[in-house]
Amino acid sequence: MLHFPLWKKILISAVCGLGILYAMPNLFHKEAFEGFPQWFPIKQINLGLDLQGGSHLLLEVEVDSVIREQLESIVDTIRVTLRTTRVRYRGLGIEGNGVVFQLRDSAQSEVIRTQIENLNTGAVVTLSDGGNFRLELTEELMRDRRNNAVSQSIEI
Repeated sequence: MLHFPLWKKILISAVCGLGILYAMPNLFHKEAFEGFPQWFPIKQINLGLDLQGGSHLLLEVEVDSVIREQLESIVDTIRVTLRTTRVRYRGLGIEGNGVVFQLRDSAQSEVIRTQIENLNTGAVVTLSDGGNFRLELTEELMRDRRNNAVSQSIEI
């Protein structure tokens, strides 16, 4: 059996007693210590938001801007493709949930249509008379983009 000298037992008891004394204000309301003497510790530990009952976060994701950025990316990709193939065009821009442009020479329409379909933009390509192109994002693609934006925001 271990034997401790009396002075060590008293010192350990005093340190434990002081620890309890300094921790007591955290166990009661501040009003409970109003009549105590000045030497008695009455300061309480300030709890952070997480210890005070949590925090409420409201996340807002601008899903329309995600779709807009996707359309702008498609416009940039088409612009580069048309310029590298030296095809003249006009009116390249975003209209609604799609990208529109018109070829100046409609004879190249099928070649350009094949190249645009090979870009894998996820958009449905429609070609009308006179070399008018419209690339429309599908509902499934827009829903996936929105869901990804929300899940990334939650993760961050």
